[in-house]
Amino acid sequence: MASLTQHVEQLDWVIPGWVSVTGADHRITVFRDVAGRAVLNRAIHRPVILPMVQNAKDGDWDGAGSVALFADATARRAFLDRLVPFLAANHAGGAFFDFESLPAGAQANYRLFLAEAKARFAPRGWVVAIAAPVGNVDWNMRAYARVTDKIFLMAYDEHVTSGPAGPIASQRWFARSVANAARGVAPSKLVVAFGSYAYDWHDRGGDALGVEEAWQAASDSGTVPTFDKGSGTGSFAYADGGTRHQVWLLDAASAYNELAFLQKAGCRASRSGGLGRRIRRSGRSSGATIADCPARVRSIRPRPGRMSISRAMARS
Repeated sequence: MASLTQHVEQLDWVIPGWVSVTGADHRITVFRDVAGRAVLNRAIHRPVILPMVQNAKDGDWDGAGSVALFADATARRAFLDRLVPFLAANHAGGAFFDFESLPAGAQANYRLFLAEAKARFAPRGWVVAIAAPVGNVDWNMRAYARVTDKIFLMAYDEHVTSGPAGPIASQRWFARSVANAARGVAPSKLVVAFGSYAYDWHDRGGDALGVEEAWQAASDSGTVPTFDKGSGTGSFAYADGGTRHQVWLLDAASAYNELAFLQKAGCRASRSGGLGRRIRRSGRSSGATIADCPARVRSIRPRPGRMSISRAMARS
């Protein structure tokens, strides 16, 4: 709420999680958000609001319920009959559909539903946007592009909590997956969504932390964190009471978080290769260097070599 209050005037779109449709009876649940609505209503430059409609409730995705909904023309029509007045009452600019756990056989019917929603929305100038996973071949992005205005590519989940440990979206996987998903789709229709967190406590198995939180935890332990190249995606380590903790860089978005943090700490950084930005170990190039940092940051000892950030993402 504090962030929304501070930045609402700067936002173009807001996608609040206000609606779900689940169960054999396709029950619609509206989640109350009195405080969020009040902030949006007070905004002078009000962002476009696209309420998110999901097939999830209490953390469970109802794939079976959505399969039945999209296969039934009467149920689809009844759902839109209820959704459109809700969007109008909330002065929305359309809807953001996030239906997950859909089997391959349900994809065509989902697109049929989206086409019907688009026809309903068109007279009002509303947007039909969806979330789509980049790593699932069942999702035909070209076909979805024909019945939507925007596709948000969920460019993460290379590894998930239920599987073996690993990056949420390593740079090579991220660049390849986005490029494959975007092939044949107009760039104006695509939005790329990164993973949520920059760092994770692999050895503790606890909650993910942002880079500043993790760095502060390391500093509070009384030891100086050390950057190293790690698995190729970057990491830093520190010792606490004789226990060594490794904090791994998880995804492409974290590169920007890391660079922003170093800049905030007083380091100088520069652009290199378009969107690609890098931190170099020596001052032989225009990239930011460890030597460009204040004394408290210069105590970080990088391993030989350089940490190149987001180059694959820049190419994509």
